[in-house]
Amino acid sequence: MPAATPTYVGFWSRFLAFLIDSLVASLFLYPLSLLYDPALATNMDPTQTKEIIDELLTKMVLEMLLIGLIFIAFWIYFGSSPGKMLFKGYIVDARTLGSASRKQLLLRYLGYYVSLLSFGLGFFWIGLDRRKQGWHDKLADTLVVNQQTRDAFRVESTSDSP
Repeated sequence: MPAATPTYVGFWSRFLAFLIDSLVASLFLYPLSLLYDPALATNMDPTQTKEIIDELLTKMVLEMLLIGLIFIAFWIYFGSSPGKMLFKGYIVDARTLGSASRKQLLLRYLGYYVSLLSFGLGFFWIGLDRRKQGWHDKLADTLVVNQQTRDAFRVESTSDSP
């Protein structure tokens, strides 16, 4: 039987988890950064400014896509990210407390940018919301719950199956 009231992972645990996740992602991104030639940026010849900006924008878009793939892959295969796992936090569907769908996880990642572009207010919202949902969670209809809540629901959902 699932817990009557799910236990949500709060702001500070999620913030620390995000810092850990950022460190892990940077380890994956380091090889990509080697593709960028720092010598090009130090040569500030005005005729090359457009090329430098184009190269930096291309690199930034590639890094954003790669980070997205890393986060979403972890969420799909583990239901969590490395940082959240350290705090025993798992991403679940807000309605069923079951596994979030791939569509929800993609929306959740895209929602990170909505939360960030509002000067981070969407992330700080986690500390204000009773279910500890950031805007990205609300957009994707997800929650971050502790392992006991997730495991309790898994036990019931498997016992309900024929």
